[in-house]
Amino acid sequence: MAAVLEALLGRYETRVDDPARIQRVRTQISMLRRAVNALIVVVTAAVMLLTFSAMRTIGASLLASAGILGIVAGIAAQSTLGNFFAGLQIAFGDTVRIGDTVVVDGQQGTVEEITLTYLVVRLWDYRRLVVPVSYFVSRPFENWTRRDPGLLAAVLLHLDHTTPVDELRAALRARLDRHPLWDGAEWALQVTDTTPSTIVVRATMTARTPDDAAQLRFDIREQLIAHLRDEHPQALPRLRTTDT
Repeated sequence: MAAVLEALLGRYETRVDDPARIQRVRTQISMLRRAVNALIVVVTAAVMLLTFSAMRTIGASLLASAGILGIVAGIAAQSTLGNFFAGLQIAFGDTVRIGDTVVVDGQQGTVEEITLTYLVVRLWDYRRLVVPVSYFVSRPFENWTRRDPGLLAAVLLHLDHTTPVDELRAALRARLDRHPLWDGAEWALQVTDTTPSTIVVRATMTARTPDDAAQLRFDIREQLIAHLRDEHPQALPRLRTTDT
């Protein structure tokens, strides 16, 4: 069964160019493989036991109390069964897939593994966050790559009122043109707020993936500050002690 499912996935990957669809099918096949494995184990164990006449006799007597035992087991394993069906819902509902970038309880990470009971998220510092799959069914979460892996990165700068905004906008565009992580789709530089001592300048730019967006944001922030430090040091925030 594992070989058949892996062959189907490999053939699908060679025919489809959409990474999102490939991730969805990979997640579904992974969940299907786990469910089929569990079913094969149960059926195999049952067939092995039924080969003994004594076990057939015991099995017939147990059928009379199967209803009561089923109710008791259902109550005792309510949480486990809930996670099991939540795992199936995630696999075939396409809410989260292996490789998606998600935010869970304020922590950003990449979905590394999905099982029938839990989901493993690899955080930015390589820690693993293990979350019950029922969390993703009953509570809201952020999925940054569900439809489009691209993301808008934003950089906020607190600058002096004398900052030459037009020149800073041109400097941003020049650096984006030379940066390999900018996808060329969108960019902007705007004054979004002002205070008695500073203005708030926001630079936005798009990247192909969340990881690229994070690195692009770090690089552009560093480069813009360096540009202002070298070309317009008076634009950096200062504490005014006189009227001049």
